[in-house]
Amino acid sequence: MRIVIKSADRLTQKEFDSLYEANFGPYGMMQEEIYRAWQDDDPDTWAIMYKHGHELYGWALLTPVTTDMSRSVSATSYTKRKSKYTVQFYVYDEHRRKGIAKRLMEEVLEIDPRPHVMPHDIKSGEFFAHYDVTVTNWDKPWQRPKKPLAS
Repeated sequence: MRIVIKSADRLTQKEFDSLYEANFGPYGMMQEEIYRAWQDDDPDTWAIMYKHGHELYGWALLTPVTTDMSRSVSATSYTKRKSKYTVQFYVYDEHRRKGIAKRLMEEVLEIDPRPHVMPHDIKSGEFFAHYDVTVTNWDKPWQRPKKPLAS
């Protein structure tokens, strides 16, 4: 097992392809953000990869926090003051619950002590609750207030 940290402008074609495939698809923003960063040779966007040999088990994407609403991932000015990077995680299903996200988060915290995170679901929200982070408020059904029952 090893950790590989590279800026988007240093990713090989093979690394880019494996990262582009490893994500939540239409339910997340990793695919769009890594593509943009790789195409733009962005030295400020980082990929932290957890590998076994040449096989990718999981990864974290760090993009500079932005308030630019034309980007797929934007944040408030408060978040931009508190966090340097927006961080998204993906770990393949068969490798989840084995400490990989925790190991990736340790690396993230070395770069940004208070990252802006994007929980994908309740479990990832519970994972991030153990850390000092700023959080994207996704409009998820479980986050919406319940309507009062008619009396």
